[in-house]
Parts: sequence; C-alpha cells; structure tokens
Amino acid sequence: MADFVIGNLDQEKFFAEKTSTKILALRKVYILFFIQFACVAENLHISWLYDEDYVPWIFQHEEIFWITVIAQLILFFGVIALKDTFRSSPLNWITYLVWTALIGYNMGYLGVWYDERGSLLMICAVICFTSLALLVYAYTTKYDLTYTGGTLFIIASVALGYEVFLISTDLPFWVMFLITAAGIFFGYYYIYSTQHVIISQGITSDFEDPWIASILIYKEILLIPCRLYQGIKALF
Repeated sequence: MADFVIGNLDQEKFFAEKTSTKILALRKVYILFFIQFACVAENLHISWLYDEDYVPWIFQHEEIFWITVIAQLILFFGVIALKDTFRSSPLNWITYLVWTALIGYNMGYLGVWYDERGSLLMICAVICFTSLALLVYAYTTKYDLTYTGGTLFIIASVALGYEVFLISTDLPFWVMFLITAAGIFFGYYYIYSTQHVIISQGITSDFEDPWIASILIYKEILLIPCRLYQGIKALF
C-alpha cells in the first residue's frame, strides 16, 4: 500500500514538473514572438518616418528582397526538417536572430510595396499586444493555459490595439474591424498553436526548444485553413 501511494506521489510530481516546464517554455515563446513582431513593427515605423530616403532605396535594391525571401524559405523548411539539429545551442538562438532579421526586412518591404504600412503595423501591434497579454496569463497560472482563462487577456489586448490605431491613425473602420476580428481568432489559435508546438503530442512528449518553437509557430499558422476544414468536417 505504501509503495502504491509513493508511486502515485512520484507520478504526480513528474507530471507537475513537466507541466511547470511547459509553462516556462510558453513564457519564453511569447517573449520571443513578441520580439519578432516588435522588430517588424519598428522596421515599418522607420520606413514611415524616413519615407523619402527609405522607399527609393527599397525599390532600387529589389534583388535583396528576393534573396531574403529565398533565405527565409530555406531556413523555414530547414528548421522543420532538421529540428533536432537546430535545437542545439548556439545554433538555436543564431537561427532565431537570423529569422527575425529576415522577417523584419521582408514584411517592411511588402508594406512599402503595397503601400499598406498602416494595416501591417496594426497587425504587428495586435500580435505584440496579444503575445504580452498571454505572457501575463502564463505568469498567472502554474498549470495550463485554457481558452476560457485566456479570453479576457485576448479581448483586452486586441481592444487595446484597436483603440491605439483608432486614435492615432486614419485607417478605414472596416480595415480596423477586420484586423480586430482576426486578432481575436488569432489569440485563441495562438494558445492552441504554441501549446501544440511546445508539448507536441502529449504531456509526456519532449519539449521543443523555445527559440525554434517561435519559428515552428508559423507552420501552425499556415495550417489554419486545414484546421478550419477539419473542424467544419467534424461538425457535419
């Protein structure tokens, strides 16, 4: 009987330690994802401030954009195919820094090319606010992140982004409304995708490295149409 009780206590301790490790990893992922889009937002902001100098330079060096796009695609699929290799230090944080620099430049270029820097800047702001909100949420729980528990944090962060851009920009209402609605959907999916990347298939699985997990999240984002299709198919 004593052995049974001790065995159960050891098992509970094991699962508690694994859950605590997952929460710590999630906190790091939210911080790293926030930094990525803060860099993108800053690049868009700089292009806005120095429009007369930055925009002509962008268009004169279009080949840099295509080189960075190809480099980012190679890095993305490389991380997916060789996760174990990229998870080793210092390659993991070097990969993260390179990825952040590439996505910052490429998103900045697209914002200039399509003249949609305001919309992209709001998208980046909503993602940043959501990442910070879920980071705060992750610090308020010792066990797990749930959709119900995250609702207040998600809605508050998206509403903050809406208010900031409503006051400080002249973006059309329908653009801000669509970004806000998409931001709420993204917030809930963000909880799912980050936990899926970190925990993989279950509580006993190996945890992903937070540096690499912040890149693998993009794979989950690309799979959103498939997830929606599966959900709709399950309903009918």
